[in-house]
Amino acid sequence: MEKFEGKNIADILKTIKKDKTLIKMRLPGKDYECLTIITDVLTSRHKSAFMIDSPKDFQPAFGGLNDIKMHFEFTGKDNLSYTFKTSGGEIHNDEIKMKFPDFINRKQRRKDFRLEVPPGTSLHIKINSKLLKMTVLDVSLGGTLIALVGQMSESENKQFIKIGECFEDIELIFPMEGKSFKSQIKEATIVRVIKGSLKPKNCCALQFVSIDKNEEKALTKFIYKYQQQLLRKRLRL
Repeated sequence: MEKFEGKNIADILKTIKKDKTLIKMRLPGKDYECLTIITDVLTSRHKSAFMIDSPKDFQPAFGGLNDIKMHFEFTGKDNLSYTFKTSGGEIHNDEIKMKFPDFINRKQRRKDFRLEVPPGTSLHIKINSKLLKMTVLDVSLGGTLIALVGQMSESENKQFIKIGECFEDIELIFPMEGKSFKSQIKEATIVRVIKGSLKPKNCCALQFVSIDKNEEKALTKFIYKYQQQLLRKRLRL
């Protein structure tokens, strides 16, 4: 376990705000859990604070925050688990303002904090003028983990499964109750290749390098809402 204090706290919070990293918020003893994002980081010598997007069901359920304890967890770009806690705060319209935690912990073990996708989610990409369909295993606002569906020639396979390989004009398709949500990615790069019995063959991680701002906003909204729906279903079980 590694502990971050002082200026490091602001740096970490600013990074996950910039990257639009989804963080899991849990209220111990309240049987409440949700996903949210940091919307602002306010630093000062005397009292630093951060803002999060307020879930729609939060204020009706808890009203004023008073001294409610909140635990947070997220996965950093290093694929390690980070946790911190704080308490109390103020509700400002659709946001919650909370004081900085005393410290942030980072666990020195990798954790696959997957953002689930609807069954049948796929990614479509062109290689050598051939349109190929990939299975999307999980997705984030910065990239996706995919596996090949169907057949590829040996030469195509070698070309595709290569760290640093770039692709353009990619389409993500999320099927949802008879409809589908589509997201266009201008450019993406393979940053990791995963092989092993626990993952499908030819599995790799794509990082989104370029995406239109409107597309990014729409993808952010879709992922955020879908993850919230999943958490609500689990809490009702």
